[in-house]
Order: sequence, then C-alpha cells, then structure tokens
Amino acid sequence: MDSSLHQASFVTGYWCYDRHRSVRLVICFDLAIDQIAQSGLSSL
Repeated sequence: MDSSLHQASFVTGYWCYDRHRSVRLVICFDLAIDQIAQSGLSSL
C-alpha cells in the first residue's frame, strides 16, 4: 500500500512539473491508476 502512495505522490509531482503537456499527464495518470488498481486488487 505504501508503494501505491509513493506512486501517486510521484505522479502528482510529475503533473506539477509537466502539467503543460496534458497528453503525457493523461498517459502517466492512466498508468498510475492502473498500477494502484492492480496492487489494490492483489492485496484484497
């Protein structure tokens, strides 16, 4: 679960740094959500 939080915080920092590239933001955010969802399902 900690790894998921780290991933989310990383994406947030990445968005703050590169928010003018909305396409990359969407792709990065989609990947993060996918990873968090997978880790959440595996922990259940």
